[in-house]
Amino acid sequence: MVLHFRTAVDHFKGGGSVQEAINNAVHRAKCECLDIRFNIIEGHILEVTIENTGGQTLDMSKIEKTPGFGLKNMKRRILDSNGEFSIVSIDGGARLRFTCPLSPVQA
Repeated sequence: MVLHFRTAVDHFKGGGSVQEAINNAVHRAKCECLDIRFNIIEGHILEVTIENTGGQTLDMSKIEKTPGFGLKNMKRRILDSNGEFSIVSIDGGARLRFTCPLSPVQA
């Protein structure tokens, strides 16, 4: 058995969640450091953690009030793929974590 990564890849290609998070960290938060970690949990769940530091601390009270759709669409795409999404403010930035299932297929 091999893992089919189509759902995960959808989060990386143009307009995907990882690309959106990197764009937000660089252009909005003006981060100095970007740490991206990928982990496969129990062989069937992709976990992505993106942490940006050295820039503007994320103001959590503004997320739902922001007129843009970046974070809202990112969250919707992840939840629509049966994943989980969280974002927290940290000193000088933010930590975003999401998971998405990887479907096993026969080789």
